[in-house]
Amino acid sequence: MSGLVHDAFVFSDDGEYVASMAPFVREGVDRGETVVAVTLPSNLALLHDELGTDVTERVRAIDARNWYEHPPATVAGYSRLFRDALRSGAPGLRVIGEVQFGMSDAQHDAWLCYESALNRVFADLPAWVVCPYDTRLLPADVVDGASATHPFVADGNGRFASDRYADPETFVSARQSIDGLPARRPDIDIGLDAGVAEIRRRVTALTRASTADEVLADQFVVAANEIATNAILHGGGRGRVRMWADGNELVCVVSDAGPGLDDVLAGFEPPASERVGGRGLWIARQLCDAVQLGRAPEGGLAVALHAAAR
Repeated sequence: MSGLVHDAFVFSDDGEYVASMAPFVREGVDRGETVVAVTLPSNLALLHDELGTDVTERVRAIDARNWYEHPPATVAGYSRLFRDALRSGAPGLRVIGEVQFGMSDAQHDAWLCYESALNRVFADLPAWVVCPYDTRLLPADVVDGASATHPFVADGNGRFASDRYADPETFVSARQSIDGLPARRPDIDIGLDAGVAEIRRRVTALTRASTADEVLADQFVVAANEIATNAILHGGGRGRVRMWADGNELVCVVSDAGPGLDDVLAGFEPPASERVGGRGLWIARQLCDAVQLGRAPEGGLAVALHAAAR
């Protein structure tokens, strides 16, 4: 394998899952590849029953519910896992990656963009990654998105090149819109010219008054602070911060009058270590349930942060 092979596997029953994934795992083990199964416990059990201990004990099993929390954190986790595997001398990597898409439309979009971004982030990796899409669990829009985010699609009828596949820049750019905002007036509406300290004070007060989840509150404040700081430093200093708090659901939109964003995939992987700054979106994507990008009324970039207690 000279580069990434990225498949979507669409299935609708346990038999289809086993018929496709068990041979995929067995072949990887037989070839001496590092095999990783990031899937639900029920599917791990299916693989164990089909393949037996002799095979499955050579597979790194990871509960998908704990792995797919935030797209950049997941990318960073895979990066470490892949790097360690290749350093150990493995000839290649074989991965089952059953993405957990969340509940909201914003989360669905964020994880579909993650699926698309993997094609660029890991383009040179000697790996075959198959992402199962269970039609019993996933909404139709998510399943439909699989063929646009994966160069290859497999189902009960075989494996084929997707004629709907879109390059990551095109796919993610088309989803750079902000939606799902509360219809009512925001609880905070403050100009960027108020300064980072005042914006952070206002966001902190509202967040902590709105949720009993201290971790959620602290993470959301950090994310909002990072994006507001970016807007002030790189977005022309003109714009606004709007925030809504409804129970444990928090939404914050930071808009500016700057030049916008050159790289639509910014924030899906950490910036190069030699680069100064540029980590705001990466941090925000790790700390929030979803991060949406769009054009600001001021003409620059708008970033919407969504988070909710679980």
